[in-house]
Amino acid sequence: MKRTICGTALVALLLLMGCGLSGCGRGRDASTGAGKNAGGSEYGSNGSPSSQLRCGDTTYRLDSDKIDREINEACELMKKSYEATMSNRSARVRFTCQDSKGQVVLSTLVRDDSLEDYNRSCQQFVAAETALPNSTTDRQAYFTVLRKFQAETNQLTRRSVDAANAVWRENRADKTAMDRLVKARGGSIEIAN
Repeated sequence: MKRTICGTALVALLLLMGCGLSGCGRGRDASTGAGKNAGGSEYGSNGSPSSQLRCGDTTYRLDSDKIDREINEACELMKKSYEATMSNRSARVRFTCQDSKGQVVLSTLVRDDSLEDYNRSCQQFVAAETALPNSTTDRQAYFTVLRKFQAETNQLTRRSVDAANAVWRENRADKTAMDRLVKARGGSIEIAN
């Protein structure tokens, strides 16, 4: 099995190297030295210049005369939902909650906009935990308060994840709509990151 995987990887590597050396169907324009498509020019199928259109994390190639208001609006929607997705991923901070003895009871990454809710829940936990009788033998009351705190923070996390999923689904829907519009107009997805 290991030999088969290594052999397959070697074949794939050789194909990639061969493609890189041969230019994979791309030639050089003798007058400018610029690369050109295998079709021979940088023009689309109907003779109009081909353009690149960058929308979010994807670049499309489409004939210039086929880029209209509908394409531009779909691209703008895709850019906005992509930026919201990226913002959602980067807007996180480390939140740590300690009990009255200084022991960490929660340490997690949370969104900036939910930090106040986590902090309020932690303060309520610490206040309830501090009010408990200090018994080293019966810790049941402490664990009851801790379970309540964990249930509250789990609910906060679920809300945050649901909001992030909604943003991601919107981005995927915008991308799908843009892909369909470009393909319907004879364009292609050039680069998808």
